[in-house]
Amino acid sequence: MDTFDIRFSSSYKFLKGFDDLMQKQYKEFHTVENYANQLNVSPKGLLKTLYQLNAAKPSRIIGSKLLFEAKKLLAQTNKTAVEITFDLGFNDPAYFSRFFKKKTGMTPQQFRKRFQEVD
Repeated sequence: MDTFDIRFSSSYKFLKGFDDLMQKQYKEFHTVENYANQLNVSPKGLLKTLYQLNAAKPSRIIGSKLLFEAKKLLAQTNKTAVEITFDLGFNDPAYFSRFFKKKTGMTPQQFRKRFQEVD
């Protein structure tokens, strides 16, 4: 095994560790710093490793996971946007609503209505 293979293998294991951690703790942790601390690297170290693997920025990965889960809850449950806010670990319904609208162009209520119309 040459040096490239060893580096790639360890970087891939690191990426897998980040993903596993995020899948388990996305409700509790929303910042790159939270994950970097748990992985015993700096936020820049996390960013650099993901960059070397041509992966998205860690903040984008975390945001995508939260958005995916929010959409799933809006589409598959009758929970209110406020309930979903707290289920996903956001402290402020207004912040969650801004986050959701920034990512989708719709409020959570508009998304749910549009989803129900298609279904």
